[in-house]
Amino acid sequence: VRKGIITAQLADRRTDAARKQIAEWEAGGAWDPRLKLLSAEVEFAAGNSGGAEQTLRAVIARDASQLEAYELLGRLYAGQGKVDDAVQQYEALAQRSASGAAGARTMIGMLQEARKDRESARRAYEQALESDPHAGVAANNLAWIYAADGKLDHALRLATIAQASLRRRPEAEDTIGWIYLQKGLTSKAIAAFERARDRAPQNPVYYYHLGLAHLKSGDNERARTSFTRALQLR
Repeated sequence: VRKGIITAQLADRRTDAARKQIAEWEAGGAWDPRLKLLSAEVEFAAGNSGGAEQTLRAVIARDASQLEAYELLGRLYAGQGKVDDAVQQYEALAQRSASGAAGARTMIGMLQEARKDRESARRAYEQALESDPHAGVAANNLAWIYAADGKLDHALRLATIAQASLRRRPEAEDTIGWIYLQKGLTSKAIAAFERARDRAPQNPVYYYHLGLAHLKSGDNERARTSFTRALQLR
């Protein structure tokens, strides 16, 4: 609901109203990463890239499992043409701070993926997991790379780590579902995709993946329903 309100205000270019609304929400409770992410989106939309960057880096520093913060920050750097500079900054941070190394390496991996350098991304995620074996975002993203390479057992081990670390994040359920699907474990894949869908019912990708799993299981009617919903959403 909150995201819908802020999105509507940004669509009307009412950034000041969006800032005021977020400040009111923040005044009424404890630190909330979802509100910080909305705040960063507002600053990003307002052209305040410095403010957005500062907020996103603070979110990652406080909670390294916030996948959306990495994605938004990567998008910000890519939009500014500063990917190389960002990689150097995060590399320096990884060398300087043992506690922040996993988050920094994860950010490097996502930046490398954004520019289609999958091998560099793989190395960065592996280094992140060397620093912190429970780094959920790195485990999640590396699982996709291993799955694409056909290393399904390794991918499943990492996806299980991501599922435990990221708790109720739909991205982790989608990842483990995709690996189950590749391994031919369709009933487990369907259960995982349903969890992802239920936690993010407006994401068409989860309906699409669920449709693929139903199709593979021979349930064409449910596959059609999922594909139709995916198309309605996007």
